Amino acid sequence: MGKKRKKKPRKILTVERDPNWGIGKMQVTRRPNGTLHVTYDGHASPPAATSARTYLVDPIRRNNANRFHDSRKAPPLPRGEERPTGTPIRIGKPVVRSFRLTLPDDFKEPDDWIAIGGQTMLSRDGKNYAVYMGIDFGTAYTKASIGFGGDIFIVDWTGVSARKEKFVLPGEFSVLSDGSCTLGRSPRAIRVASDLKLPFLEGHASKTALIDATVFLALVMRYIRAWWFYRHAGLSQNCSLEWNVNLGSPSTPWQDNAIRAKYERVAKAAWILSLGDASVNVDRTEQALEGLIHPSDGSLASVEIVPEFVAQIASYTRSPQRQPDLHMLIDIGAGTVDVVTFNVHREDQTGEDRFPIFWASVTNLGTHYLMSRRLHACSQESDGFWEDSFSVPTADEFSQASGVPLHEVRCVDHAHTVDVANAVTSVLRITRQRRYRRSPNWNVGIRVFLGGGGSSCETFEQVMPVAAKQSGVLLPRIRLPLPERLKAPDLPRDQFHRVSVAFGLGMDAFNLGQIVSMAEVQDDSLVDLPPRPSFNWDDG
Repeated sequence: MGKKRKKKPRKILTVERDPNWGIGKMQVTRRPNGTLHVTYDGHASPPAATSARTYLVDPIRRNNANRFHDSRKAPPLPRGEERPTGTPIRIGKPVVRSFRLTLPDDFKEPDDWIAIGGQTMLSRDGKNYAVYMGIDFGTAYTKASIGFGGDIFIVDWTGVSARKEKFVLPGEFSVLSDGSCTLGRSPRAIRVASDLKLPFLEGHASKTALIDATVFLALVMRYIRAWWFYRHAGLSQNCSLEWNVNLGSPSTPWQDNAIRAKYERVAKAAWILSLGDASVNVDRTEQALEGLIHPSDGSLASVEIVPEFVAQIASYTRSPQRQPDLHMLIDIGAGTVDVVTFNVHREDQTGEDRFPIFWASVTNLGTHYLMSRRLHACSQESDGFWEDSFSVPTADEFSQASGVPLHEVRCVDHAHTVDVANAVTSVLRITRQRRYRRSPNWNVGIRVFLGGGGSSCETFEQVMPVAAKQSGVLLPRIRLPLPERLKAPDLPRDQFHRVSVAFGLGMDAFNLGQIVSMAEVQDDSLVDLPPRPSFNWDDG
């Protein structure tokens, strides 16, 4: 008898780079023992096998004798799909998991020029100029900008990150053995801090959460100033700079005075920590939060906490595409889905923009929780593992990679779509029944901005038609126009929505318009009122 030939792994799937989330290519192979091995490679040519990046550390195991169990009623399948009889589906709520945003190869020791970030200006001679530092502090990723002389410069993070997506910074930092902190997931870290923003959104930020968020923002502020001085030294060489910090906040936390106060406290302490040459560490951070450390050069930036939705639509409200009256924004992030209805209004006498907020919600239903739900529902022995920095596979890709029947993946995805659509419908219902009953847009359609890194994922693209059917309201989608004053040469045109919040935060907060919180907006009167005049839409 001849030797038994050894089986080789068989490649069953290749997923190309997703410009919204991915940073390379995913390849799935099935080992001879039946388990799946998914590797991720961001290089043009495949590196050595030892440097291949693992996408799923724990393979998804199928147990044919123990299929999915019911934890709640399975949602209806998309039209044309049939569920086999006798196959219960386990459709649960999204599972709480820790974010993992970077890989070892993504880490980069800070470039030498970042040391100049402890300064606030290169010289004190010449004319005074206002500088606006915009920080979109995301649940998973942070984006930033500098507003100077009417132009908005989008910050790239190539000085501290080796990721190919250079305009987004993963929300992680490392604590080193000497107590100092650095951005990213360092191989020398004794602790890596992640999940920095969710405690604020949930309203119970602990002392540790406050310290971690302050450390991260201090490192970010120091980097932004260094980037500005290094990349654009000619613009600020002979002038005195007056710094202003605009920190973005989701609509719901922004309207909570206690949460907004925490944002402001953290931002001011972070600014103080970012000044000078001293390392950023936990002990100094705690002192800064207690008001025991003062600016090394006596300069304290003006800090504004700005609703993210107003910054995000800044390019729209300043374009010919703008229309008045009721609008809605749905921002799909890695962690959260932010939904807000608001009015676009301009005062006739003063010409000032006013944005009354009718209703808003923030839910943990972003792409991270979609993948969490998929893996939890499709695995009995292990919930699997994935990197949040990778692209979200389509239902078909996930089915092929995991061996899970396509109809089961679609059931899970549809449940997630329905949950997001329910959040959207709830905001619409409250707005229609109580907050702004006489808007003409209930009859002609409510303009919707669908943005964020997860907005191109097919599961979230289906939210709009589902929510429109549930609410009985037309929901036409509008795309943000590309602003003329944007300075980001390497940013793909179709990726502006990823940095649109940072763009708006790079403006003078006063010029963004007056935001009117939900508490300040009265409900429509219960008596029947005539509808406001309608108008014709022109999308430009």
